[in-house]
Amino acid sequence: MKQKGLEIFFKFWNNYFIFSLVLILILIKVSYLQIPFYWDEAWSYAMAIFDMANHGPTLIPGHANEWFTRGHPLFFYFIASSWLVIFGKSVVSAHIFALLISCLSLYLIHFCCRKLFSVSIANIVAITLMSQIMFIAQSTLLLPEIFLMGLSVWVFYLYFQKKWIAFMAVSFCLILSKETALVLFGVLLFDVAILQKLIYKKEFTNNLTFVKELVFVLVPFLFFGIFLGIQKINLGYFFYPEHTNMMTFSSVELIKKIQHISERLFISDMRWVWLLVAVPALFFGIIKRKYTKNEVHIFALSGIFIVSYLLFSSLNFFTIRYLLTMLPFIFLLFIVFIYRSFPNKIGYLLMAVAIVGNLFYGIFKNKGEGDCVRTFYETVLAHKEAVNFCESQQWQNKTISTGFLMNFNLKFPQLGYLNNAENPFANCGNSDAPDIYIFYSNEPNPKIDDIRIDVDYTLIKRIEKPNGCYVEIYESPQICAD
Repeated sequence: MKQKGLEIFFKFWNNYFIFSLVLILILIKVSYLQIPFYWDEAWSYAMAIFDMANHGPTLIPGHANEWFTRGHPLFFYFIASSWLVIFGKSVVSAHIFALLISCLSLYLIHFCCRKLFSVSIANIVAITLMSQIMFIAQSTLLLPEIFLMGLSVWVFYLYFQKKWIAFMAVSFCLILSKETALVLFGVLLFDVAILQKLIYKKEFTNNLTFVKELVFVLVPFLFFGIFLGIQKINLGYFFYPEHTNMMTFSSVELIKKIQHISERLFISDMRWVWLLVAVPALFFGIIKRKYTKNEVHIFALSGIFIVSYLLFSSLNFFTIRYLLTMLPFIFLLFIVFIYRSFPNKIGYLLMAVAIVGNLFYGIFKNKGEGDCVRTFYETVLAHKEAVNFCESQQWQNKTISTGFLMNFNLKFPQLGYLNNAENPFANCGNSDAPDIYIFYSNEPNPKIDDIRIDVDYTLIKRIEKPNGCYVEIYESPQICAD
């Protein structure tokens, strides 16, 4: 009885740290739950998920609005819309769902690292992820990247543990959430066919085992192939044409994108501090033979995945939040290298400096309007203030010329900008000689310079926020006459 009590105590203690981090994340982000949807979250994912919630959750291509879902696999949309059907179709409900996904992903990553290495390494990986402002910023946004991050690490863990039934179930969720999962499964296929033999210096003596592993790793490709087949039948294409047109094939442009993504991945947000410490630690560990063969296998596969994902991202359309999937793998490598190569106190000190550096930069330096920085919410509030001002002027039937994002904010109540959901704006777009112009900083329009000196338009409202964002609203004399 006493032994069982001790086991329960240590099990609780091992989870205490990650539960504390999850609680901190919730406390940090709870005030963000009611903030309107923003950027890709607004015009693409929120629109698609609310539309699916209204028409019924589905996994079948062609049964959802393809303009919003953009040809992506539908599992993330399916679970998010199901949540809205059950818990309410509101901004707060959607953001609670996103925060829940973020908390579960953080816990999953901690669990997988603890099982693959140790509690100490898992704790450091988890707190390092929490120190990334990109993760904090994205944690309440209705976007799939943190979901993909958590599932990718889980699939990776299940593969190494040879838990094949669970592997297939989680793989189904991952591969049917976004095409980028193909990279991970391609790397696992390479491992089954080649890498394991190179690391363990032997051929598979049991052909049945090899065939079994090969079949399980190929199953996700089958899932994705079925999805593509249905999409081709129902919609006429395998991949969304607009996305394939964005692919980069020029060698010059490809090299530029590789350099840009590498810099954002390894250097930006003071991640260069980790790189500076981890690279020497890696070579020291190799010289001193600090790593087991199983660890070398994990390192090699993680490294191949990171490089493959980076190349895949360079070929396709790229935005900063796509880096999230790679971060746990990178930090796991960095942390294990440092942990194995330096005495405990020195290793902990070096990692603490890196973590504090990440936090300091993210809080005090990393400002802007993108959805991966802390201050994006200031732009959201500026846009909401602008929309509410237009409502107060009763311009719902006036012709408004504005940018792509503001157009959605004015038209669609589910995005959270309108105070009066029953009376959205009817005539928004990019028209000539409108009644109203709305310009804003995160979607620059060169026409603003002409309108500022145009006697036919008067600046009636300018909104500014500390992150540097602005909104300017101009009206024509006819409005004043009315």
